[in-house]
Amino acid sequence: MPKFCLTDDQKCELESRHKCARDSHESDRLKAILLSSEGWSLVDIAQALRKHESTIQRHIDDYLQHQKLKPNSGGSVSRLDVSQTEELIVHLDKKVYQHIYQIVAYIEQRWSVTYSIPGLNKMASQKWFQLQTA
Repeated sequence: MPKFCLTDDQKCELESRHKCARDSHESDRLKAILLSSEGWSLVDIAQALRKHESTIQRHIDDYLQHQKLKPNSGGSVSRLDVSQTEELIVHLDKKVYQHIYQIVAYIEQRWSVTYSIPGLNKMASQKWFQLQTA
C-alpha cells in the first residue's frame, strides 16, 4: 500500500466531513483514508471496519487517484424506455403479482429486458411507483 500523508488542513476537512457523514459507506471510506494516513496497515483497517482488504485498498486508491470520497451507487439508467415504463405501470395497476420475481419474468417476456429483483425495486422507486404484490 502506498504511504501517503495528509496535510493538517486535509485531515481536518476529512474529519469534519466524517462527523457530518450520514452515509455509512462514505463514513467507512473517510475512516479508511484517515487511518491509512496515520500509518495503520491495510489488514488493521480492514479488521477495524469489518471490510475486505481489497475494499479498503480500493477506497484508498480511489482517494489518491481521484479524490473520491462517496460511493457511486446510483445504478444504471432504466432499461425500459418511457413508453414501456408507462405500459408497465398500467399493467401493474390491473394485475397484482404474488412475487417480485414474477414481475421480473413478465418484463423479460414482454420486452426482452432483464432486471434483478433489487434492480426492479430501485427502478420502481426512481419512477415513483410502488411494486404491489399480494
